[in-house]
Amino acid sequence: MSADVTVSETTGRQVLKIVSGNVQTQIEAADADITAVSGDVRLRGAGLATNVQVNSVSGDIGGCLDVAAERTSKYAPGQRLRVRRGEGQATLRLKSMSGDIDICDR
Repeated sequence: MSADVTVSETTGRQVLKIVSGNVQTQIEAADADITAVSGDVRLRGAGLATNVQVNSVSGDIGGCLDVAAERTSKYAPGQRLRVRRGEGQATLRLKSMSGDIDICDR
């Protein structure tokens, strides 16, 4: 079964796991763990968490952040992105097996 999920106005701790489908969410100063096996993740947030950890096995990581994703291996697919901003305590973890991750803090 497949479904697309849209989450808005998230605060506090959030955990979201998707097997097949797309996730679109707006994060405002929240601790969040978002995992997608087969689907794209699109994240927007003016108050994006200060610790951002993004991993993708075979999808691309992009968006409007001023830091680019790096490859995890010279020979295998995979990307990761680590960003630390400001003094806050919020942590955002995004993981995707085969979907793309688009993340923007504006």
